[in-house]
Amino acid sequence: MRRTIARKFLVVVFFSALLPALLAVMILLYLLSAHDAMVMGHLRSINRDKNKITEAYKSLITEKKRRFIAETSLFSLRLSEKATAENFHDRLKVVFKEHKEIARIALYPPKTFLEQQTETGYETPEVKALVIHQRHALFGPGFRHISHVRRLSSGDLQIVMATGTEALESYKKLATIYEENVKVMRIFRGLRKYYWYFFFVVLAIIVLISSTVSILILKNVARKIKTLALATRNVASGDLDTRVPLGGNDELTTLAEDFNNMVFELKETRNKIIYLE
Repeated sequence: MRRTIARKFLVVVFFSALLPALLAVMILLYLLSAHDAMVMGHLRSINRDKNKITEAYKSLITEKKRRFIAETSLFSLRLSEKATAENFHDRLKVVFKEHKEIARIALYPPKTFLEQQTETGYETPEVKALVIHQRHALFGPGFRHISHVRRLSSGDLQIVMATGTEALESYKKLATIYEENVKVMRIFRGLRKYYWYFFFVVLAIIVLISSTVSILILKNVARKIKTLALATRNVASGDLDTRVPLGGNDELTTLAEDFNNMVFELKETRNKIIYLE
C-alpha cells in the first residue's frame, strides 16, 4: 500500500514540479530562438543601412572633390587666357571675389610645385607667391580644403577650395551611431548565455523547493497512514482501547476520526454483549 501511494505521490511530484520545469525549458528555447532571430534581423538591417550611409558619405566627399577640381580647372583656364605678370593681379582678384568658396588663389614662380603635387595635397610652399589672395576665415578647423595647381606660362597657379564639414560630420556621426547600435546589439546578443545561467539557477531552486515540499508532504501522509495501519492491527488483535491521534484538517484526519468512532462503537457493542451474557 505504501509503495503504491508513494508511487502516486512521485507521479504527483513529477507533474507538479518536473513537468512544468520541462515546459519552461521548451518555452525558453522558443523565446531564445525568437530573440536570436530578432537580433540577427536587426543586425542585418543596421548593417544594410550603415553601408548605404557609408557609401553616401564617401560619395559626397568624392563628388565634392571632383567638383572642386573641375571648378579650379575652369578657373585656371579662365585666368590663363591672355594672362601676363602685369595683369594677373587684377584677374586673380576678380575670380577671387566672384567665388566665395575659394580660400586661396595665388601665383608662384614656375616649377614651384613638384609634378606629383599638382592634383592632390594642400601645400604651402616656402617660395614667396608673386600674387596671392586669401580668406583667412576659411582656414579654420571647421573647413576641409582641396588644392589644385596648374602650370601656366607665367608661373604655377594654386587654387585652394574650402568646404564646410557640417554635412560630412553629420554623415560621419550618423555612421558612428549605426556602428554603436551594431556593437550594442552584439553585446545584447552575447548576454543570452547569462539568461541560461539565471534560468537554470532559478529552475534548480524551484525543483529543489518543490521536491523538498513534496517529500515532506509524502512523509507526513505516510506517517499518518502508518499510524492508522498500526492501530488497525491492534484492533484486529483485540485491543479496542487503541486510538489514532488526530491532527490537521485533511482527509486522513477525517479517516482517523471515523476509525476512532468505529473502535468506540465496537468496544460499546462488545461490552453490551458481555453484559447480556
